[in-house]
Amino acid sequence: MSNDLSNLEADGLLGLAPSDQGSGNKLFIEELYNAGIIGAKVFSMSLGQSALDQNSRVVLGGFRPELAKPGASLSWNSLVDTAYWTVELSAFRVGGRELRVAAKQAVLDTGSSFIVVPRSDFDLLMEVFAQKNGEKRACVLDRKVGILKCACK
Repeated sequence: MSNDLSNLEADGLLGLAPSDQGSGNKLFIEELYNAGIIGAKVFSMSLGQSALDQNSRVVLGGFRPELAKPGASLSWNSLVDTAYWTVELSAFRVGGRELRVAAKQAVLDTGSSFIVVPRSDFDLLMEVFAQKNGEKRACVLDRKVGILKCACK
């Protein structure tokens, strides 16, 4: 494992889909397992606080509990659709605030920087994301494509 990937000159995605989606392509995790490179058909991710955080990890063949938030427990979710990493959604939490949303499923996709929601949930999420510590943030809504851009600082 590399300690520093910040100087790596690469551009692309590593697809870790739960199925071949009818393409006939071989699945990366399945191939690693079949070749005896990993002991389980599992992968896990730990995301750091920012793009420059060198504590982010992808672990193939297992998981590292020490990377979890102290006191957190590991939970497994069943897929409701295997075309994507689709799980049942009962609630949505942002900054400790639980939101009741109309969406009943969520697709977990680290290859996207977007959150796609039904129109009925968009206004609620827009209101929450536009606030930080009870104060309004500078946000701009591009109504043409439905993207809300908010300053992070």
